[in-house]
Amino acid sequence: MNIEKRYRSRIEYCFHAHIAYRRRGFHGVVKNLTREGMYLETNRLTIPTGNLVELSFYMGEHQWQISALVVHVQQSGLGVIFRTPQPELEREASRLSNTPLPLRASNAYYTPEPAQPY
Repeated sequence: MNIEKRYRSRIEYCFHAHIAYRRRGFHGVVKNLTREGMYLETNRLTIPTGNLVELSFYMGEHQWQISALVVHVQQSGLGVIFRTPQPELEREASRLSNTPLPLRASNAYYTPEPAQPY
């Protein structure tokens, strides 16, 4: 059963993350994310769908700790949706990866204009 629904384009950005599940810790590599969730390569770690995990990682100068629900499991990794949307995380990943954020109303991309000197 697939309970995932993605409404935004993924931001391709790789970094290491710690996955806590049932008082055990595992390593994962985040491959892409949106404000609603992310995909982590986990090297054959399987956590059944519907289970909560705690994710912790550094991005930029911030440490993130996010609760998420496992919604998709493959041999190579797992997909999670965050319990609460993370727009700040999405903005930071977009900034660090140089990927423009998609507009909400379409699949077009928004690239901010450079600031004009006064």
